[in-house]
Amino acid sequence: MFLLRRFEKCHKIIAIFGEGLIGSSILSALTASAGFAKELVGFSYDDAAKQPGELRHIAHRISQVAERRPMDLCILWCAGTAGFGATECDIQDELAIFRRVLELAQNSVDLYPKSKISFHLTSSAGGLFEGQKYVTRHSNPAPIRPYGHLKRSQEELLLSSSARLVKRIYRLSSVYGYIKRGHRMGLISTLIFNGIRQQVSHIFGNPSTLRDYVWCEDLGKYIARVLLDHEGKENCSIDHLVSGKPSSIYEIQGIIEGLLGRKIYLAFQDTNTNSSDITFSRIIFPDNWYPIDIETGARSIYLKWRDCGSIP
Repeated sequence: MFLLRRFEKCHKIIAIFGEGLIGSSILSALTASAGFAKELVGFSYDDAAKQPGELRHIAHRISQVAERRPMDLCILWCAGTAGFGATECDIQDELAIFRRVLELAQNSVDLYPKSKISFHLTSSAGGLFEGQKYVTRHSNPAPIRPYGHLKRSQEELLLSSSARLVKRIYRLSSVYGYIKRGHRMGLISTLIFNGIRQQVSHIFGNPSTLRDYVWCEDLGKYIARVLLDHEGKENCSIDHLVSGKPSSIYEIQGIIEGLLGRKIYLAFQDTNTNSSDITFSRIIFPDNWYPIDIETGARSIYLKWRDCGSIP
């Protein structure tokens, strides 16, 4: 995990749990604003025995940075390896880790009564609303698979906390981003990566499946702005960070073929396991959320790949 700190009249400390596509996008947006010192602190996401000691160390580092002065402490959870195909065992392990990190935030409220403590959770709009179309603020989450139940449980644990926490939840649709080693690529990045190498992409779903795709840098900048907001009035909020534009796999295939200037190869399999449409209305957008279109995002992925020539 990363610990960011900036010394002002009120110290700003941001603890980021998760270094994948979402966490790194938020981290990049935060460090671009300058003024933050960044520290990489070890945390074993896959070793429960080590986590209590590592969390005590993280809590100690926060106390050292605080130096007995009021602070604005933001704890951000965007970690986890569970995806749509996660099993019940997978989600129980991940939920246990989340509970421990939430306890860190709750304990900080008691330790620093004069400080502002906030907990920020990246959740899944797709997991919560699988099979629903034109989701609005009046739509009710109805998860179907273990992954969706995990996200609902995380949200409920945070919202039900009696600690004096500022609570922020971000429900993300299908996030896509740059091709980078160790990062989950998702459909769009995978099609570009395999298309460049003229290899077949194996797709779970069917060509007409409608999904909502959101660019990693858009959500990184948005969440960074919230983390840096000193005047946030709400003690609890849920933002849906979606594009509001349903896109089929067939449509995305056409965009990428136009970008690469040649056909790409797709093989569809097990279409019944991941073929439900999941779409969202634009009226669900939070203020100051302006997502880019898929063609612009895909072009950014391709150009960065072309300039780098390999996975960084």
